[in-house]
Amino acid sequence: MKGKRVLVADWLDLYGGAEKVITILDEIINFDEVYTLTDIRKPEDKHLFFKGNPKIHSTKLQVFGKYFRYLLPLFPYFVKQIKIDPNSKFIFSSSHNIAKGISKTSADQIHYSYIQSRNLKYIWDDEQIDLYFGKFKFLILPFVKYLQKYDVQSAQKPDLLIANSLFQKQWLWDHYHRDSVVIYPPVDLSTYQLYTQKEDYYVAVGRFAKMKRFDILIDAFNQMPDKKLILIGDGELNDQFRKTAKSNIQFTGFLNSDKVYEYVKKAKAAIYIGIEDFGIAAVEAQACGTPVIAIGNGGTAETILHKKTGILVENQNVTSLIKSVEEFESHQFDYEYISKHSQKFSKKEFINSITNLLSV
Repeated sequence: MKGKRVLVADWLDLYGGAEKVITILDEIINFDEVYTLTDIRKPEDKHLFFKGNPKIHSTKLQVFGKYFRYLLPLFPYFVKQIKIDPNSKFIFSSSHNIAKGISKTSADQIHYSYIQSRNLKYIWDDEQIDLYFGKFKFLILPFVKYLQKYDVQSAQKPDLLIANSLFQKQWLWDHYHRDSVVIYPPVDLSTYQLYTQKEDYYVAVGRFAKMKRFDILIDAFNQMPDKKLILIGDGELNDQFRKTAKSNIQFTGFLNSDKVYEYVKKAKAAIYIGIEDFGIAAVEAQACGTPVIAIGNGGTAETILHKKTGILVENQNVTSLIKSVEEFESHQFDYEYISKHSQKFSKKEFINSITNLLSV
C-alpha cells in the first residue's frame, strides 16, 4: 500500500472492544497518523492502542475532557474541522459514531470504514434515546432529525463500508441504503485458551455504559443472592452500579487482558445482556471453553450456539435473564467444543480478511 496511511477514530478514551480492533488494524496497516475528535486516554493505557508511534491529531473538543459527549449535536461541526493531510493516500476510519463522515482532501484518496457498532444508534431508536439520555432526553430531541440526516449523508462518504456482523450489515442497509462487506472482529485466541476447571461464579466484562445494560445484570443477581457475579470494567456508571449492587456482586475495576483471562477462564459462565453488533468479550469467553449467557439478538445470536456454547436470553429484562440462568444451571456443556467453535472468529481470520481486502 503506497502513500501515507491514516486512521480516523471517533475518539480515544478507554480500551474496549473497538479499541482492540484498532490495535490489530494498526498491526496490519501501520498507520502514520491518527485523527480523532478527542484523545483522553490515561497515560498508562496509551501503549495498548498502537504498536507504532503514529502522530495523533485531535480537535478543540479536547478542552472538554471527559464531558465531551454532552456536545453530541456539535460533533458534525468538529468533524468538519478535521483536515486529512492531502498527501495521505489511504484513509481507514473506525466508526461507532461519526468517524465515517470524514471528508477526503484529495481526489485520489481511498476511504474504507470499519463500522464498529450501529452508528449513533441512540438517535435512531426511541428506546435507546430514553436509555442513553434519560431525564435529559428533552435536550437531544430537537436535534434528532438533524443528526439522522447527517448520519445518512456521512455514511455515503466512504468508498467501502465494512460491517462486523450480518446483524450490522442488515442495519446498515436499512438505515443508509448501502451494502457492506462482513468481516468479523479479531479475537486474540493466543491469550484466551481452553480451561476446564471451572469455579462457582459468573463473570461479565465490559464498559459500564448504558448500552451494555449492566443494570439488568445487577438487578437480576440482586434477586439471586446465592449466586456470585464478578463485574470487570469501568465507566461513567461505575459509582451508580456499586451503590445498587448487593454483596454477592464483586467489582474489580478495569483490568489488563491477562487478569481478565484469569477470571473468565475459571467462570462457570460469562453473561452479556446488552445488544451487541458483534461482542468480542463473548467470543473470548468461549475461547476459554466458558459458556456464555447472552441476549438472543444482535451479534451474540451469531456467535453463540444455543444450548451448545451457551444460552440465548429471549428478552432483555430481569425476568428473562433469571430464567436463562436457571436453564443454564440445569444443562451440561462440553468445554472443548465451545473452545473449538470460537476459532472461526480468530485474529488470524481477521488479518487474512483485511489483508485480502486491501490487496484488491
